[in-house]
Amino acid sequence: MNGFNEKVVAIIKSSTKNKQSTTNEKQEQKKTQQKEVYYTKCADARAAGAAPIYKDDPGYRPALGRDNDGIACE
Repeated sequence: MNGFNEKVVAIIKSSTKNKQSTTNEKQEQKKTQQKEVYYTKCADARAAGAAPIYKDDPGYRPALGRDNDGIACE
């Protein structure tokens, strides 16, 4: 049986949509978790294994960097 089968195409499309929504949900959760990271001092970041923290990393904030070079807890 060769050719176009609407049922197979519908199943494949449905499967692809489910994978995409799962991936999007995981990315959203990761972003949310990253925003919630907050270190009160560099010792906390080091204890968590996060130091040094670069400008775009979760938990970065300028107050943790002394020389304003975009790297905290060096």
